[in-house]
Amino acid sequence: MKKKISSIIMILAVMLISLPSVTLSAFKPATLFKGSDRIAVFAKADADRLFSEGYKLEQKLGFSPSTGYSQRLSQSITAIATTIYVTSVNDSDGIALPCSATNKCYFNLEPGTSKEERVVCTGVGATSFTGCTRGLVATGNSETGSSTLTKTHNAGSKIIMTNISQFYGNYVNLFDAQNVNGIKTFYSFPKYATSTDLPTQNGEFATKYYVDGVGAGGFTSVNASTTKGLSVYGTSPETVGVNASSTSGLSFNADGSLQITASTTGGIKADSNGIYVDKSMDYNWTGTTTFSGITIGSNVIYSATASTTITGGTLPQPVFIASSTESGTGKIKISDANNLLAIFFDGFAISSATDGNTVYIQKSGVVNGFTGLTAGMDYYVQDAIGTIGTSTGTYEIKVGKAISATQILIDTGDDEYVGVWNTTSASSSTTVPYYVKKVVIRATWTDSNDNTTAGDLTVYAKGKTVSYFYNVMDISVASRAYYITAELVGRVLTITHAATVGSVSSVNTYAYYYR
Repeated sequence: MKKKISSIIMILAVMLISLPSVTLSAFKPATLFKGSDRIAVFAKADADRLFSEGYKLEQKLGFSPSTGYSQRLSQSITAIATTIYVTSVNDSDGIALPCSATNKCYFNLEPGTSKEERVVCTGVGATSFTGCTRGLVATGNSETGSSTLTKTHNAGSKIIMTNISQFYGNYVNLFDAQNVNGIKTFYSFPKYATSTDLPTQNGEFATKYYVDGVGAGGFTSVNASTTKGLSVYGTSPETVGVNASSTSGLSFNADGSLQITASTTGGIKADSNGIYVDKSMDYNWTGTTTFSGITIGSNVIYSATASTTITGGTLPQPVFIASSTESGTGKIKISDANNLLAIFFDGFAISSATDGNTVYIQKSGVVNGFTGLTAGMDYYVQDAIGTIGTSTGTYEIKVGKAISATQILIDTGDDEYVGVWNTTSASSSTTVPYYVKKVVIRATWTDSNDNTTAGDLTVYAKGKTVSYFYNVMDISVASRAYYITAELVGRVLTITHAATVGSVSSVNTYAYYYR
C-alpha cells in the first residue's frame, strides 16, 4: 500500500512540472512612492527597479481598499479622542496603510458588539491613525461624526478596515449626479451614448461628431463675414484666410505671414521692431496741423492765443505773453523795443494767426526759418515791431545768438536796460516798473556858492535796497558837505538830496532801470 501511495505522489509531481506556465495577472500601471516622491510606472521592469530602491506601492485607500487589516488598540481611547493607537498600522502584507486627506482609511471599532463604532481617519503615524472623525452614521455618506454614536474603547479592543457606508462615497456613482475631483486618466476614449447629440452648456465636452460637423466642416462662407477682412476658399474642411488689400499697405511675405507694407517715399518705415518714422528725413506738413505741448529735442513748443495779427509762419517773430497788468492778459503780443509796454520776450511765434486764434510759440532751443543772419552775432528786438537785429533798440531785449544764416539759438540777456527816470527835485519819489531788478542813479547838484559835484548810487529790488553818497563840496566852510540817499522799497524809488551847511540850489538826477 505504501508503494502505491509513493507512486501516485511521484506521478502527480511529474504532472505538475510538465504543466505550462500560467501568468496569474498582467502588469497594470501603478504609482510608487518614497517619502513625498511619486512615480508612475507602466512596465514591470521599472517597478522591480524602484522596489529595489525602497519605493512602495501607493495604495489609495477608499479607492483601492486594503484586504485583511485587523489589529488591536494598544491604548484605551475616550469617546472624543481623534488619535487611535494600534498594535500595528501595517496591512496583512506588512505594508503601512498610507492614510491621507485624499486617501482616507475607514474602520470599525469593536465590530459586532454593543460598542461598535464607525471611524474615518486622514493620517497615519508609526503606531497610530490620526485626524480621526468618530461616530459616523450607519447609513449614508456623511462624514460628520455624532457625539451620540461615539464610545470609549479599552486597550486590546479590535479594529478592522471595512467597507462602511461612507467608504462607497469615494466611488463614481453610475446613476446619480456627482462631483468627481482629481485627475482621472483614461486608457480609452470615453463615449457618449447618443452620437448625434450636441453640447449645450459651456462646460460640456465637444464630441467628435460636433467637431467634425460644426467645428470644422460646418464653417463656411455662410458664417464667415466677408465685410470684416475674412475670406473663405470653399474647401472641406473649410479654409479661412485674411483678405489683405494690396492698396492699403497690407501684404503677405514669402512665408505667408501678414505684414504692413511701409511707403518708401513717405518717411514711414518698418523693421523687426515695428513701424517707425525716419527721423533723418525732412517733412513738409500741409493743411491745418495742430500740436499741443510738444517737446522736440530741447525745443519746447506750445500753443497759445494771439491778441493781434502775427505772421510767424512767414518769418519767426519775437513775442511775449501779456501780464495781468496789461490788456489781453495771457495772450500773445509782438515784442517792440520802443514801447515800454512791449519790451518783453518769451519766445518766437513760428506760425501765423489772427486775433483770438491759435498760434504756436517756441520758447527754447534752435529756431529755424530766418534769412540773412550772421552766424555768431547776438540778436535783439528792434524798434520796428516784430523784427530783430544785431544792435539794441531803444531798450535792450536780447533774443539769442545766430548759429547759421537761418537759425537762432534762443538765449536771453541779463542786466538789460529797460528805461530811465529823471528828476530835478531835491526830494522826489517814483514807482518803478514791476520787472525792474536794479536801478543805477547818476546825480549832480550845485550849492549856493555855485560848487557842483556828482555821484553814482545803485539799489536793487531785493537785497541792497538803500544806498548813500557823501561828498565835501566847499572846504572853505567848515563841515560843509552834501549827500544823496536812494531807497527802493517795494516798487517805490525815493531819492533825497541835502546839505549839512547851507542849501542845495539845483539838482539833476537820472535813474536807469535794468532787469
